[in-house]
Formats: sequence, C-alpha cells, structure tokens
Amino acid sequence: MTRLAAVGVAAIALGGASVPSAGTGPLAVLGTVSSSGYPLAGGGPSGTSVRFIAGGTFWVAVLVRNRSAHPVTLIAARTPEPAQSLVRQTRAGFSTYKPCTGSIACVWPSSPTSTRPLTLPAHGEAAVKLSYQLVSCAAAATGTTASSDALVLAYRLGNGQVRQETGSLGGAHLLLQRPAGEACLARPFSHIGLVGSFTTSPGHLPIPGSDGDTCTRTAAGGLAFESREFMDRSGVEFRIELALARYHGLGGYSRATVTAIGGFGLHSTTTFIDRKGTASIVTAGRRFLAGSFTAVFSGHRRFFRGYGAWRCRFIG
Repeated sequence: MTRLAAVGVAAIALGGASVPSAGTGPLAVLGTVSSSGYPLAGGGPSGTSVRFIAGGTFWVAVLVRNRSAHPVTLIAARTPEPAQSLVRQTRAGFSTYKPCTGSIACVWPSSPTSTRPLTLPAHGEAAVKLSYQLVSCAAAATGTTASSDALVLAYRLGNGQVRQETGSLGGAHLLLQRPAGEACLARPFSHIGLVGSFTTSPGHLPIPGSDGDTCTRTAAGGLAFESREFMDRSGVEFRIELALARYHGLGGYSRATVTAIGGFGLHSTTTFIDRKGTASIVTAGRRFLAGSFTAVFSGHRRFFRGYGAWRCRFIG
C-alpha cells in the first residue's frame, strides 16, 4: 500500500462512519514516547521540540494499552493538525509492543510498522508510530506553530461498529519552531569531500537543517566562508571553514587558511588547520560566490585531505 493510500484509509476510518465511544473507552495512551528525525530538538513531559527544516520528516511514537478484558482492534490513528500548521501527518502505523522482561529486549517501532488493523488482546499494548513532514518555506511564511495535543484512535470491539476515542499526546505533543537563522535563506550547496583518516564523497549531501554555505567580508578586506555540516563514512560530523586574508574577486588564492572542525577526536570536537591551503573563485556575483579548495590536515595521529567545490551566499 502506498503512503497516499495509507493516509486515505485513516481518513475514511476516522470520518463519518465512526461513532464516539460511550463513556470511558477501552484504550489508554501511556506516557512513554519515542522519536527520530533530523528536525527533532529534544523533548520532555510537555512535548517534543521540532526545528523547522523545510520538507523535513520525522516520527513520534506512543504506547497504547487495551485496558479492557476483551480484544480490541486498532483501525487507524491521527492527530488533527490545524489547517495552517507547519506540519502534516503523513502516516500512522501499528506494531505489537512487549515490555522488557529480564534478558528480553523491548519491541519498539524503530523497525517498520504496518498500517493494517492490529488486534490487541486483553490488557495488551501497541506502539502507534506517527509520521510527519514539515511544510515548505513558502507555506511556513503564513503558517502557525499550533499543533494538535490529541491522538484520535479508531477501533472496533469484536465485529461491532468502528468507534473512536481521543487521548492526550502528552510528551508526544509537537512543539513547533518557526524558521530561524538560515533555515529559509536561499543558499547554494557546497560539495566537499575528505580522503585519508576520514573519507567521504563530494557527492554526499550536507546534514539536513545544518547552517552554513555562507560568506562574510571581514573588516580587513578578507573573506570568511563556512560550510554546512557533512558526515564522513564512519558517522563523524564535520564542517569546513575557509579564510582569505585579502579578497580580490575571481582567481586563485595560494595561502588560504582552511579549517576542518568536527567530531574527529575520541571525546570532543577537534580542529585541524592548514594555513597553506589553495583556493579559487570561479564565480563572483553580488550575492553568491563559487570556487574550489584543497587542504592537507595532520595531527592528533590523523592525516587526511579536504577538497571540493565551495559555494556560498553573502550574509551580513
């Protein structure tokens, strides 16, 4: 089933065919929350913070318990987001949850979940995995940070009618942030690679949501460039900074200071500097620059080379 089809099923199940549950329903939303995705910025009892990354995707999962003495079938789940919210729910999946007991690991929805109905035995638990996508920068300009605090569950008792029950999301409530800093600034992408102790390809895209690929002019007439964050093949995050003592437009620069900053060390961020790097500028516009660079980094029992095409937008 495609994603669009899955969303369509949820909309039908929670639409006019459903009837409210009479009194206290059989389902309880528990306080345990799990989540994953680049836009996420931590969480707590009041909710899960979400940084704005245009088109960024993430998921949040909660546990639901069947507190009745009879089997209950989960049909669909949704969080009714405001029309102009910065986020859209794209999918809801279910999986059986088994608590940790002794040496048995918990089953949690880091693995794929199914959009098919799931029957819970009496007092059984299920993980409900809710997937989301943030809107575009254009939509965010008039959007709202409001987000639903309710989880609407469609369920069936035996062969009866589909009913729905509403519970509080608690720590899974989305605390949306507006675009900040360079999040919606039109910027080109640099293509930077490393080879040696740390290796990656210039074809790898930067980490979603990272700031950078910007340039500023210095008070002394130079130029300072900062890339977005990249990741090498071993999972080390890094960025490249480039400093030109004197900026004179198109051409080559033989003594550029190139800095590699990242989690290269065992315990913290490590900085490598090559003060004799080479750089060039091949495109120089009023707002954008493009060029290339090479640098050799050594120290801390490491030796590697940085290279690639750097592109930036002037800021400040």
